[in-house]
Amino acid sequence: FRIVDYKSGKADANLKELYYGNKLQLFLYSCAMERVLKKKSVGSFYLPLHNAYVKELSNTYSLKGFYLAEDFVVHSFDRRLEAGNSSDIVNVRLTKKNEIYKMGGYKELKIDDLKNLKDYSVKVSENAVDEIRSGYISPSPSEVSKPCNYCPYVHVCLKDSKNIEYRQVNSINLDSFKEAQDERI
Repeated sequence: FRIVDYKSGKADANLKELYYGNKLQLFLYSCAMERVLKKKSVGSFYLPLHNAYVKELSNTYSLKGFYLAEDFVVHSFDRRLEAGNSSDIVNVRLTKKNEIYKMGGYKELKIDDLKNLKDYSVKVSENAVDEIRSGYISPSPSEVSKPCNYCPYVHVCLKDSKNIEYRQVNSINLDSFKEAQDERI
């Protein structure tokens, strides 16, 4: 099965947002449904929704997320995919020889990487719950979303929005999630 989270605003799934714990929900939804359905998730996506459809922007209505890099998965997501064409649903195209050309880099995942991202999301969530239960609620915003720039409650946490030290990381790749679980999570 796949998870689709409909979004009315910006919908982007990227590793940095996941690493910082800003966008865990896709993998948490997958884990929850795996437990309920007793089946494995092969994809987790955001689907941006807008008030008007513009043909030139039709690719903005495709699924944005992560999925298992297997041909059968891609074909099950878009049964209309034909040789020489791109999918309107996922970020792939078929070559003229009917081979799948994946166009999204890290978003097509090996089964172990998909499992690591799910495990990471669960562990970050568990750690957050433990911190809240223990009374630790100190803000630690990330450089990715910089939430303090638009937060109407910045005065509650006593942060000056001009002098906030954001959590930063130089680069994120699929190995970063496994390393983080092994080291600090």
